[in-house]
Amino acid sequence: TGLVTDPAALLHDTGPGHPECPRRVTAILDRLEADGLLEACVALASRPITDAELLRVHTLDYLKIVAEDVADGLVVLSTGDTTIKGEATLDAARRAAGGLLLAVDAVCSGRVENAFAVVRP
Repeated sequence: TGLVTDPAALLHDTGPGHPECPRRVTAILDRLEADGLLEACVALASRPITDAELLRVHTLDYLKIVAEDVADGLVVLSTGDTTIKGEATLDAARRAAGGLLLAVDAVCSGRVENAFAVVRP
């Protein structure tokens, strides 16, 4: 099993009481380690997704809106209910998406049989 995670996931802060928080990542990794599963995984290094890859699923207008919202210091994307905390959120999201692509590549190439991504947001 390939395992994708990235320290950037811990820097995305959704605020107190939000279930999607950095502790989710550490709790999952701690449990995998406690159960002896972490050492059995193949670590797959994450990477930021490229704009070209993002444009396969998002419009250029959407990417511009996200960049503007982050630059303007908004705490929620103007397009909906997604909590953002500046560049840390943008970096974590880009690394999460890039890590997922690496996991798919690792499975498709036969490097690993399956993969688990502990990423956020």
